[in-house]
Amino acid sequence: MGVRSEGKVSASELVISGFSEQRKHVRFVPLLAYTLDGGKAEMRDGTLPVEAGSYPLDTCFDGQNIWVSNNGTGTLSKFDIKTNTLLATLSGGVDGVMCGCFDGRFVYFVCASGQAVVKVDPVMNSVVDTVALGGPYGVGIAFDGTYLWVTWGAVTGLAKKIRRSPLAVIANVTVGSMPAHAGVFTPGFMWIPNLMGGSISKINVSTNVVAATISVASSVSGCFDGKFLWFCGGGITKVNPATNAILGSVAGASGSNFIAFDGTFLWAPNYDGTVMQIDPVSSTVIAVFPADYPSSWGICFDGTHIWWASGDSVRKKLVRRN
Repeated sequence: MGVRSEGKVSASELVISGFSEQRKHVRFVPLLAYTLDGGKAEMRDGTLPVEAGSYPLDTCFDGQNIWVSNNGTGTLSKFDIKTNTLLATLSGGVDGVMCGCFDGRFVYFVCASGQAVVKVDPVMNSVVDTVALGGPYGVGIAFDGTYLWVTWGAVTGLAKKIRRSPLAVIANVTVGSMPAHAGVFTPGFMWIPNLMGGSISKINVSTNVVAATISVASSVSGCFDGKFLWFCGGGITKVNPATNAILGSVAGASGSNFIAFDGTFLWAPNYDGTVMQIDPVSSTVIAVFPADYPSSWGICFDGTHIWWASGDSVRKKLVRRN
């Protein structure tokens, strides 16, 4: 039996200092109703002003707080997920910061300008280790349970396998052309979306060998729902990780480059400033919500909210109420 909980959340304003940049905004759309057995979420508009640095590109959840990579200012912002309070700003050693991931203890970020991966202690709010990548092409980063994998977005694409302690590159795996974002891990394999040429590289994380290459129309990023993989790059493609078979696509989804799974639904922000709520069982868009800004980047789920970076801010949507 499905469980339904209802309630209202009013938008409020928080005054947060700490950035010299102009004020940025989180777009907060409260949930009025959420049904665990497949019902549609109902949302209303509201605005919470917060500071999010310049050109935020990715969001990363560390189990307690959200980290935002601000590519324009070369900073990391740490926010409390309940109050939206800015808890810390890191500004040293993270120039050109791109994408991030969490390994259960530390958060890691790719820094294109610094041509490195940095390891951040989320308790001390400090960089504790750095490894050089040998060039400015590092883009995305993912964790396979033991090692980190960095996508190397050059024409001859690589996936760089990195030991966590101390940080060190231990393998370079040739994948497709210009891997665009972080890989996606399923047991035993890391899946790398390749922007140019339209393919996905499936790497055996034990042997560091590409076990399969799947052709798709376009692929920028992806996520795993526990059974199937979902890759987007305009459209959204469903892949069976056991057979490597393409199972279809999401009808009506044609404007998204990023996607996340909240345990029940998929969420994908679009080019036109909307956000799609997708039922992974039927592969259909069940709701589209306004998000008011057309440029959307990295997206993550914190157990209650969806967060994603955009060209001028960080957006937050409440998708589940306890």
